[in-house]
Amino acid sequence: MAAALSSQYCLLLVLLWQSRFIRALEPTWGISFIVMMKMAKLDIAMQHWNTDEFPEALVRELQGLHPDVLLLHKAGNWGGPRDSDDFNITVLNITNDEQQVHARIGVFFTEIIAGCSCGDEPAPINGYCELLLRINKSTAETQIEIVQQ
Repeated sequence: MAAALSSQYCLLLVLLWQSRFIRALEPTWGISFIVMMKMAKLDIAMQHWNTDEFPEALVRELQGLHPDVLLLHKAGNWGGPRDSDDFNITVLNITNDEQQVHARIGVFFTEIIAGCSCGDEPAPINGYCELLLRINKSTAETQIEIVQQ
């Protein structure tokens, strides 16, 4: 029962955070939501690991993911929704160790700002964020994290 209440409480906090209500309360409560992370599985890209095709395969597979998996809903400056069909990915850096591939990528996207123009029409704003991917070499499970700028 306690675990169920705890998970419901966490879900409520996440929903409140997304609605921006809790951001005003964050300093008072001592809650920090700075690190946002998602998981994905990049099987196709990892089939090309240690080849010249890896960066291109990584970009193709990432562009096939839903923008929420790439945390684009957390990456904008204006709090507006993202145009899910309009984002481009570029590979900035790739390193690896025995267990993981570390890739830093840049994502260009369009954020939609509702009601900010004279006609109260939605206005597109160009956005950019950098993500750090940690890809497990044996399972292709990938941690995706926003790099704070």
